[in-house]
Amino acid sequence: MAAIGDIDETISQIRTTIYQLGQAADPARGLRGRLLDVGMDLTPTLAFDPAVRFAGVLEGTVPDEVADDLVAVLREALTMVGSDQLNRAGASSAIAGVRPGGRWCAR
Repeated sequence: MAAIGDIDETISQIRTTIYQLGQAADPARGLRGRLLDVGMDLTPTLAFDPAVRFAGVLEGTVPDEVADDLVAVLREALTMVGSDQLNRAGASSAIAGVRPGGRWCAR
């Protein structure tokens, strides 16, 4: 069963990378792009690349006010991971998952 989980994680990473490559020149990035931008913006603060993973379609399924809140929550969560006061254990990775109709998760 662990192998299936590893394959699912790899597929998620590949999909995210493909999305990033396809959206790089598009100024109207949508929710998925906005969330990926938060991770890229905070990479220097964190000293590592946070992972943002998606399951399902976000565009058109998440109301604008929820989307804005989701972006703000991700920014705050990653900022807290990078905070010296909160990161006494020396975090070296952060993974956030987003699934429409599901739950927000962070590791």
